[in-house]
Amino acid sequence: MFERFIESINSPEITLESAVFKLLLSLVLGGIVGIERKRKGQMAGVRTFALICMGSTLAMIVSAYIPIIYNLKVGDPARVAAQVVSGVGFLGAGAILQNKGSIRGLTTAAGIWIVAALGLAIGVGLYLIAIITTAFILFTLVSLERYEHQVMSERSAKSIQIVTKSLKVNTAEMKQTFSHYNIIVHDVLLDYNYENQTAVITFDVLTKRTTNFESLFSEMKSTYPLISIQLRNEIN
Repeated sequence: MFERFIESINSPEITLESAVFKLLLSLVLGGIVGIERKRKGQMAGVRTFALICMGSTLAMIVSAYIPIIYNLKVGDPARVAAQVVSGVGFLGAGAILQNKGSIRGLTTAAGIWIVAALGLAIGVGLYLIAIITTAFILFTLVSLERYEHQVMSERSAKSIQIVTKSLKVNTAEMKQTFSHYNIIVHDVLLDYNYENQTAVITFDVLTKRTTNFESLFSEMKSTYPLISIQLRNEIN
């Protein structure tokens, strides 16, 4: 009985047993990834990831079943499955949130994309590869996140946007001021408004957790003719 079941789910033919097993496996593996995302407080959770994975699996099953039932000898049966890769991009875009210069949800969007690929792998019978991939996904989302936090515990990426009342700005002096607060400047973007005689300067920087921004901004305000200073965090 068990041997017949194993033979059925590994057979290239589409049977009820193999289809149900594939959908069940995609439900479990997609749900596992969704549990991890929900644990991080993401809107896309267990149900979302499970449905995406099962949908991809079903698309793959249908894609493989069409040439069998219609006895097609020409054409590309993978077209249905191929649409999953492009179609899932809309869901990924919906998971990305942008708020006042901060971006959140990129990791969840990437998770949605790879879970869709996971469903396709299950749909063609690559069960062991799908299980191993799920383990790698969890390792990336959990273990590598801890490592990332440890590496970035000293420094974090931010951007400082400064609006000045004059077109005459000395970014070198501003960089020097930042260095006094142990801030490393990676890139500088200048935007001049000749009509209003103002300049917008954006610094991409690495800062320490102990950086005293209140003191920094107070010194910048007393040194330069500033209109505003804005600190932005990039969250992936």
